[in-house]
Amino acid sequence: MIPRKWLKQKTQNSLKKVLKYTLTRKLLHNVSEKLRGPSIVILRCRRVLPQNAFGEHHREAHNPGALFPNQLERLLQEVCKHMPILYLGEAMAMLRAGKVLDRSYAVLTFDEGYRSSLDAALPILEKLNVPATFFLCSAHLEQDQTLMWDEEVHGLLATISPAHLSLPWMDRQLATYPAEEAYQTGLDLLKHLINLSDEKREQRMATLRELAPEGPRPSMIDQHVDLQSLRELADHPLLTFGAHGHTHAPLLSLAPDRLINELHQCRQILRDACGKSYVDVLSFPFGHQKQLAPELLQRAMEVGFLGAMHADEGVARPGDHIYALPRLLLSKKSPILEAYELQGLSSALDETLLVLTGSESARGDYISG
Repeated sequence: MIPRKWLKQKTQNSLKKVLKYTLTRKLLHNVSEKLRGPSIVILRCRRVLPQNAFGEHHREAHNPGALFPNQLERLLQEVCKHMPILYLGEAMAMLRAGKVLDRSYAVLTFDEGYRSSLDAALPILEKLNVPATFFLCSAHLEQDQTLMWDEEVHGLLATISPAHLSLPWMDRQLATYPAEEAYQTGLDLLKHLINLSDEKREQRMATLRELAPEGPRPSMIDQHVDLQSLRELADHPLLTFGAHGHTHAPLLSLAPDRLINELHQCRQILRDACGKSYVDVLSFPFGHQKQLAPELLQRAMEVGFLGAMHADEGVARPGDHIYALPRLLLSKKSPILEAYELQGLSSALDETLLVLTGSESARGDYISG
């Protein structure tokens, strides 16, 4: 048995030397588009940091997906030259209709409802007349809460800094200083915590809180939009809002009843707060495909969402699974149109391997040979 993923990786590695040439890549991309039809490119922006000392010294300043306003504007201008940017609701209607598109389109989405991201992005959206959807967690809208549990991890590390951190369930001492190492420590902790059950994760969060009894030290620019501000923003003609969970919990770790409640609460609170600007689409928290499962997609549908998307790279076409739509990260490290062309070719290669290798590969990961 030959792993399909292994075969795909080998094939992609062989193509890398060819695809680094712009004209060759564009030619192959155009052939792929002709054969498979145009796509909808769902763009994902992690966040927008303010162009000031707070933003430049923020823990995510070096994260490729955390953009400064001038970087966001440049990337959006590049996209606008090549394809229209639609409202998410328009794009979802096209995908659900299942008809071949007349051309490729883009959609702009933001995960999280950071007030600083909205303040920094909105003038650019207005200048370029670009619509955008912000996926929000809803817990902080119904109580005086500005940090989700994963942000609390980073806030606790800031309180503990500059001391090293020793935890019985991590295999090494963890650095909390300087900022870049503290950020990596936070990511390592989150990678560990999201794979635990809800109960065990809360126990280990309690251990972290004991090490910083004065509580987390959040950044000023990590505050989320509050309920009153959201109701005002909901009237803006370029803004729509979707769901990102109630507490930003890793959904696969939740018991069935808690999972339904997490999805239902978020959907209901945001529908009530946003009115007509609410889009019934879910962005999965920690939403890489390995964090998804058929039962999770089924629960999203049963709760009432009309579609859902994850964070893995790819482009969407009519006929794709409407509850497992991929997105492309807006990154300051790579040109977005090049990423679009490469991901289009990658998905074409994957589909070709599925056809050539039959139903075994379609079910998962192996082909006979």
